[in-house]
Amino acid sequence: QRARALRLLSRDLLSLLRTARGAMRQWRGLDEPRRAALQPWRDELLTTLADPQASALEALLQRLREAAGTAPELDNDQRYLLARFAILLDKILLAGRALDSVHTAQLSAVAPSALARHRDVQTALLYGLRSACALLVVGVFWLASAWPSAPGAMLMAGVICSLFANRDNAATIGLGFLRGILYAAPVAILVSQVLLPQISGYPLLCLVLGVPLFFAALGMAGPPGVVGTATAFAIHLLVLVSPSNHGQVEMGALLNQLQSLLIGVGSAVLMFRLISLRTPRRTSRRILEATTYDLQRLTTVPLANAETWFGGRMADRLLLLARHIEQLSASERGRWEQGLLALDLGNELLHLRACLAGAQGEVPRARDAFLGRFAEQLEVGFGNLQPGALDAAAERLRQALHQAPDDEPHRLARGAIGQLQQTWRSCCLEAVAEEGADESA
Repeated sequence: QRARALRLLSRDLLSLLRTARGAMRQWRGLDEPRRAALQPWRDELLTTLADPQASALEALLQRLREAAGTAPELDNDQRYLLARFAILLDKILLAGRALDSVHTAQLSAVAPSALARHRDVQTALLYGLRSACALLVVGVFWLASAWPSAPGAMLMAGVICSLFANRDNAATIGLGFLRGILYAAPVAILVSQVLLPQISGYPLLCLVLGVPLFFAALGMAGPPGVVGTATAFAIHLLVLVSPSNHGQVEMGALLNQLQSLLIGVGSAVLMFRLISLRTPRRTSRRILEATTYDLQRLTTVPLANAETWFGGRMADRLLLLARHIEQLSASERGRWEQGLLALDLGNELLHLRACLAGAQGEVPRARDAFLGRFAEQLEVGFGNLQPGALDAAAERLRQALHQAPDDEPHRLARGAIGQLQQTWRSCCLEAVAEEGADESA
């Protein structure tokens, strides 16, 4: 139940953050006189959010809805912003109830399915390729040498590949494990060949093994660069010593086992070095291509599932972009901005679809034509978007809305069209800047 409640909370928080970004974009789009007219509402909203009590949030929500629908002195953009503030408060209340569900394990709404994961088949094939090559090298060595300790090398290569082959810094982690084995070797020789034959009883065994393992445990709690080495030291110290009631490990067997460990880990690290995947430019470009494809599909995904569907994918892909962004040059980090603009674009599209969900007459046809034009233009990718590509379809949709009844959903839709066009132009400008950065790089 708590797992379902956490999925519900994740969905509501993603929706809340997207709505907050949309409200800020719309606030920045107003000129100074219109901002001044709405400044008291914004100040009261911020004051209420500083101490978010449910009763105060609900009271302000009701007043914002009334002002957005009945204030004659406000134009459409101002009323649209007040409606956005109201939607933001509503989503804050929903997220608060979802948080309570996590504590109580009683769901306040139907939990969504698990959030989506970004899937990149080409990168996965490259990850699998270097694992296969590492195991192939050790397997050929095993068959050619018929060495009795070679299965240990195969086992270690398989362990290292299964744990770290899908990491961007797999070679660095593998070298840390290799250092841990080298540090464990002399300690294991000292313990197994010198100290263990001289002791008897469990307390002395704990003393002999406990001292090096204690320092290894301190290393595991240390900085990230030391954790892998300390972990490998602790594991392989016990593997090499192999304390038992049947006697000590012979020196020849210990050296054979040590060599097999080094060969297995070394083969995996060698393949991680030869087949390097530190290509953040390619990875970030593929993430943006997948995001563009999601935006295309967002025009046809059923509205009831669209928010969870899009939010889960964007959350995962933005996390991947953030992980790779530090490896890009300063001139190429505009891809992070492109990812955020894609999030904003999807949010505005979702809001527009929600406003027009119950439309009748000519509006549904104009809406479908606009969504079709939106998806058609995204087929060329972010780098080739044209700022005015949506203008004609947007104007037809506006004309259909002007002929429709002047109710709140239609007023919100007119404001959403303007925000969507503004975000689209921002995407075009960012794509041009990113293309220039790629050419200079």
